[in-house]
Amino acid sequence: MTGIYNKEYKFLFVHVPKCGGSSVYKALHGKAPSTSFALIPAIQSAMQRENQRNSDKVNSINHARAIDARSGLGETEFARLLSFGVVRDPWDRMRSRYHYSRKAFKRPHPAPLDGPFSDFAIWACLNHPATLYGRLTDHYHKLVVSRVLRFETLAEDFARLTTDLFGEAVELPLENVSENRNQDSYSDAAIDLMRKTFAVDFRLFGYPDSPG
Repeated sequence: MTGIYNKEYKFLFVHVPKCGGSSVYKALHGKAPSTSFALIPAIQSAMQRENQRNSDKVNSINHARAIDARSGLGETEFARLLSFGVVRDPWDRMRSRYHYSRKAFKRPHPAPLDGPFSDFAIWACLNHPATLYGRLTDHYHKLVVSRVLRFETLAEDFARLTTDLFGEAVELPLENVSENRNQDSYSDAAIDLMRKTFAVDFRLFGYPDSPG
């Protein structure tokens, strides 16, 4: 699914991968049909410019950053919106990324999905970390969105958000639920690399810097 912009109801949703975004998109778009980021050329252009200076690339316009949306829509328009994104414990999110990707690719799985989870975590940290702060903050790690929802309390957070937007809570469906096996263990090397890669996420969003 994709990040969306709604001019009438004055909201903007930044879709951070593997944080319940498909459910949020379906619920919001069902209540108030909105414009996908993919249909806003200025956001795509902003994303491409940012990719030239940012080592944590965004490969899909569907997952464009908050700063891409702000640049594409303009400061004045962005400031009037209730902009938001969803965050998730980086340790659990990495497990979800692994199992979702293994399910998405046909067997035999390509590297690094053909090996154990811990090897995938190391590869992801080194090659495609997809940090939370990279999607929701500016270059100084200051939040760009006006509200942050948490995956761990998403139903409650989304109910409050939609009550503010529409005057009533909107039900959140379950979409793209992937396996999330807590028994997937991190090697010592993976733990060290996760702590370095997601240090800002742990600090900014208050998640523990050790796997649960």
